[in-house]
Amino acid sequence: MSDIQKIKIGWFSFSCCEDSTIVFTELLNDHWKEWKELFDFRHVKVLKTNNIMDEFDIAFIEGAMASEEQAERVRHIRSISKKLVAIGACACTGLPSGQRNNFTPEQKAATDFLVERFKGLPRVLKVEEVVTVDAKVVLQVVGVGPGGGQRRVGCGEQAAAGKGEGCRNGRRAVAVTVVDAAVEQVIHELRIMRALDLLAGDRRKGADVQGHVQRLP
Repeated sequence: MSDIQKIKIGWFSFSCCEDSTIVFTELLNDHWKEWKELFDFRHVKVLKTNNIMDEFDIAFIEGAMASEEQAERVRHIRSISKKLVAIGACACTGLPSGQRNNFTPEQKAATDFLVERFKGLPRVLKVEEVVTVDAKVVLQVVGVGPGGGQRRVGCGEQAAAGKGEGCRNGRRAVAVTVVDAAVEQVIHELRIMRALDLLAGDRRKGADVQGHVQRLP
């Protein structure tokens, strides 16, 4: 690797369940030996204690922005990153972390004190509402549509199941079964693996990092 500069990677989690981080670390069980020669994991708290916050070729952002503090942090990350990738449902759609955005007036009144206590924004924001996003890695699964037909839905939309057209039509909920959840994880794992494999392949060819993210799924 002496003749090839490693890709500087940052991985950051905000308001979310961190499922993408879990999948990412599981992938490293199989790919660590290869990827450590191609990527410089400069800031990945799930992997190490001493993290470097200076500059990144690519920053992966997981989770939605629920507070101004989080929004300011992601703006700083954007300012020191050549490319920024929103990864996962919360980062790409704002949901399910942003369910309070759809609260009724009564629900909002009952929870406003918590939003104020934790200095939350008036509404939870997806990443692209705060900074420029160069690529998205967002999971989609097949749900039940009107009349029993299939249609593709995102995790964020599933959080709002009950408002979906499937629920209004024949009471067919666009919800995830236990089997669907297992399929989701496999699809999500493949998307992350494909993204990093594409980056690794381009780096082996000596391609400029500016072109890497255009090919992300």
